[in-house]
Amino acid sequence: MVLKERGYRQVSLPIPLIERIEKYITNHKEEGFTSIPEFIRQAIREKIERATKNNG
Repeated sequence: MVLKERGYRQVSLPIPLIERIEKYITNHKEEGFTSIPEFIRQAIREKIERATKNNG
């Protein structure tokens, strides 16, 4: 089901995963990520794009 609402929703993630993301952002500044939410949004976009290409 696709929601037509606009805005934001909150998602909880395990602290170890957040720490891994923080470490990645710090160690890969050339990637251009400046925040955890920015990294997560991009990761989700890429995952959806790959899944869509693979599943039609």
